[in-house]
Amino acid sequence: RVEKICDLIIKKKLKITWSANVRADLSYDLMKKMKEAGCRMIIVGYESGNQKILNNIKKGITTKMAKKFTKDAKRAGLKIFGCFMIGLPGDTKKTVEETFEYAKELNPDMAFFQQAVPFPGTELYAWVKENNYLVAKNWDDWLDENGQLNCIISYPWLTNKEIRQLRDRFTIRFYLSPKHLIEEFTKNLNFSEQVRLMKARTDYIKYLIRGKVKK
Repeated sequence: RVEKICDLIIKKKLKITWSANVRADLSYDLMKKMKEAGCRMIIVGYESGNQKILNNIKKGITTKMAKKFTKDAKRAGLKIFGCFMIGLPGDTKKTVEETFEYAKELNPDMAFFQQAVPFPGTELYAWVKENNYLVAKNWDDWLDENGQLNCIISYPWLTNKEIRQLRDRFTIRFYLSPKHLIEEFTKNLNFSEQVRLMKARTDYIKYLIRGKVKK
């Protein structure tokens, strides 16, 4: 269906810009066509850099597949917004560090490190509740003072406080890493695009730092 939509956009010569949520198993040919049809960015949930964790959540994607997908997406000229989860079933300090190293290796244009969120009705919610890993006592505990989702999963070996700290630390380390900065500034981006990306990163890092100061 995506291919048909892209073909119609190209055929009608529509000048539109769009983004899409995708799985890390798209082919290069499809992503190339998406780019031709005006797709600017793809949002993909990589989740974890540890294959065992990916199997635990039944992701259906291997790290090898995701690496090829990322390489193909960059070759097709698409920007990548990669999402990584911390605190998934089976996660330890070691596996979440593997996820960060994985994120650095993939080096998407933007990376979002987020604590795992056990939404009601999901297998994750049932699992954390059954094992007493859910620390939220009521709905008010789900959001912080800024209206953002709280870290409400806490394990004996990886507490919610540690998950939150790792999340923020990984974000800052990712965006300030020499590899990421060099790759971003050597891309063929126009000036306004560079400014927009830099402002988005800077604002987010400032937000994280302000949060640390308040705590």
